[in-house]
Amino acid sequence: YPILEGVLESVQAGIELISHSEVLAAVPVVGIAFKAAKGFQDLRTRVFMAKLAKFVTDPSVQSEEAKSAMAQMAGNQTEDARKIGEALFLVLERLTDMEKPALLANVFVGYLNRRISAEELRRLAPAIDAGYTDDLKRLITATEPFDDNSSSWMRPLVVAGLTEQGVPGPIGGKLVWRLTRLGQSLRKAVGA
Repeated sequence: YPILEGVLESVQAGIELISHSEVLAAVPVVGIAFKAAKGFQDLRTRVFMAKLAKFVTDPSVQSEEAKSAMAQMAGNQTEDARKIGEALFLVLERLTDMEKPALLANVFVGYLNRRISAEELRRLAPAIDAGYTDDLKRLITATEPFDDNSSSWMRPLVVAGLTEQGVPGPIGGKLVWRLTRLGQSLRKAVGA
């Protein structure tokens, strides 16, 4: 468990950095969760704080462009901002992979940069949670059209709503895999 131990030890160092993050002001639900969790020391809370630290300190969220968009978002709290905050908080709390908070941060920045809508962001958050990280990475970096070998990583992403199976031609034709609209949104959000 040395990896998990290292992550948990870095939480305390990350708390100070997170405390001054624009994300906490821009997404109130996340800020409230941070303030509530900061005083607790149980393992579950420390793991949540580690995931939150990964999200908040991701380089994509630290860019000047993202910070400016978050400042504008913080000053203009809408129903969409509240729903986004709830989605981010709930998904961050559930994530079972320490690489996913960074992916979620990149998708959030895609929203801030208007590459995807608030609705797409809210749909992508649980899709990221449902997908296996290596498959999500392949989806982002793969080139279309997808070949026969794509089924090994595309099939598991059906449950996340990111891929689907189809038949390109007449009945009895070869099965193909393709991205759903949501899968295309993920690629668009991260600039793939």
